Amino acid sequence: MNKILFVLVVCSLALTGCKKKGCTNPAALNYDSKAKQEDGSCEFPPIGASYQGGIIFYQDGNGGGLISAPTDQSSDAEWGTAADICANLTLSGYSDWYLPSKDELNLMWTNSANSAGDTLSSGPSDPNNIGVFARKFYWSSTENGSYAWAQKFSYGNDILYPKDYTFYVRAIRAF
Repeated sequence: MNKILFVLVVCSLALTGCKKKGCTNPAALNYDSKAKQEDGSCEFPPIGASYQGGIIFYQDGNGGGLISAPTDQSSDAEWGTAADICANLTLSGYSDWYLPSKDELNLMWTNSANSAGDTLSSGPSDPNNIGVFARKFYWSSTENGSYAWAQKFSYGNDILYPKDYTFYVRAIRAF
């Protein structure tokens, strides 16, 4: 009887393997390179945390998300220049920065500049302004003919403006 039990245990281990459980997502803070089986223990940095060259302002629930650069790239760029500034940016060893879309810019406003949710930011000194955003308009990459969307980081309103206006620029990247 003991031989049969032993054979069953050996066969069971051979089929399932002796897999170490742990966090298998490399983006997690507690990633375990030796873990072979995910156990649901992965921990990710929260919104507002410094991470991979910037500040997290969105998480997708799967260990990825969006990061804004920690500072503005310009305070007076036309729309086409804004896109170039972001595309050519290398910051903290990362070179995959880009100008945010209208929706991404709104997420940045909601989760970083207006983290209190009161639809008002008093500017860089506001303790709820995690990204230290100016109370100015920021360009998005979303365009409509000779116009592009910009969003004001004092009240959160977004408006189409001619592309030759000059506004602030803040690059983002995905992780």
